[in-house]
Amino acid sequence: SIRQVLGDEPGQAGILGELASVAQQRGDAPTAEQLARRSLELHGKTLPEDHPILSPMRITLGMSLESQGRLEDARTHLDHALRVITSTQGEDHFNAAFPLAGLGRLNLREEQPALAIEQLERAVNLLERGQFGARIEMQARLDLARAQWASGNKDVATQTAEDGRDRARTRYPDAVAMFDRWLGERGS
Repeated sequence: SIRQVLGDEPGQAGILGELASVAQQRGDAPTAEQLARRSLELHGKTLPEDHPILSPMRITLGMSLESQGRLEDARTHLDHALRVITSTQGEDHFNAAFPLAGLGRLNLREEQPALAIEQLERAVNLLERGQFGARIEMQARLDLARAQWASGNKDVATQTAEDGRDRARTRYPDAVAMFDRWLGERGS
């Protein structure tokens, strides 16, 4: 019945990929992982593993794994997606922002703030130019502030978070509270 509704395997894979993305946005990392893996499996029957169409699913899978604390597996998928995007679309393509944001968050968790800062700054710069990705941009901005704070640049971190909050007001108002909470925890 799924085949009748969703069509052939590439059609199913695309729908499963969209559902994985929705699950990830809702914070349901295990479901996102399961759906992303199934999408990649179905796509893998007709596409090579380095096909650019697979990058969004690798990013979703990487982010869901990172959310669950499975950092090495997450890194594998995010690195793969970044490599494919930069080799097929260029270093400065907007799509590179998504795996960069994920890798920055991952490196922050692994207490590598210098590397996290580098990746998150690149992600934010790319996301600023985009018409979508506001939610990820705001998270990347807050992660950047966290990485700056962790590296001892507290004034810079505070300014990054304040700038992020200002940008959130017009770009993604739901994120204002996230910045306010983080700044409040640090006495700003």
